[in-house]
Amino acid sequence: MSQHYEESDTYSTADYSMDSRTASPGFDSTSVASTDVPDISLDMDGVNQMVSTMKHTLASLGVTYDSLGESKARATLLGPALDQWHRLQKRSREIERLDRAQEEEINQLNVLIRNTLLQSIMDHIAGHVNKHVERIMETEVPLLVKQELAAALPESLLNDVHEHKKELQQVQRALYNSEARLANSLIRSHNIYDALQPLKKKDGSISPHFPPDVPALLAVDDATAKNLLAEYDLPSKEETRERSLTKFLAFCGVHYQSLPTAELLTYGSDASP
Repeated sequence: MSQHYEESDTYSTADYSMDSRTASPGFDSTSVASTDVPDISLDMDGVNQMVSTMKHTLASLGVTYDSLGESKARATLLGPALDQWHRLQKRSREIERLDRAQEEEINQLNVLIRNTLLQSIMDHIAGHVNKHVERIMETEVPLLVKQELAAALPESLLNDVHEHKKELQQVQRALYNSEARLANSLIRSHNIYDALQPLKKKDGSISPHFPPDVPALLAVDDATAKNLLAEYDLPSKEETRERSLTKFLAFCGVHYQSLPTAELLTYGSDASP
């Protein structure tokens, strides 16, 4: 709201006419000239200037008051918008906090994944290295040892070592077969289904056709019986199936004489026990 200020006072100056003064009775021009008359024209100019300045000041204050009123009205209108802005700022800070927390969790997860992958890669590499070392130990090391021994020991001594090794293997095989025969010698009619301990061949292996027990052995055909004799270097000649089975039972350590003849014939006829 504008306020208008108008000038309320009018200032005028009295004009003193020399003619009126001289026309007054008893006027002495000499005394007038010599009397000090105050010159108020300068003071009135200052007053007028001060009044003008005050008018401008009041006008400026009116404009200022109007601006303040308009600013207050705008602030009132902007109140909801400011509240919304503050809420947005609060939500923005909350989102930033959540982003930082999520970023920290992602970093921790990346560290965990990196460590897990690193451990997995190391385990994988270690497995390959171990296999490579085992292959070297199995293939190259014996060859190197043999070469070093050949260079350090005379050939005759190496031959003696080889022969002694073969003899040791034969002794070990004979000991194993002796223990197997001892266990098989305990088989009688009442425990005929006990496991038959297998025997080793001259090469140290066990025949895949070796029967699991006495009834299974007695149930084999003539060709299988002769094949067993051949695998274990037992002479077969032109023997019958029964003689081949009897010879192999004796080789295994089973006292076939303790088995009833009728029982041998029964198993030989492929009858079920």
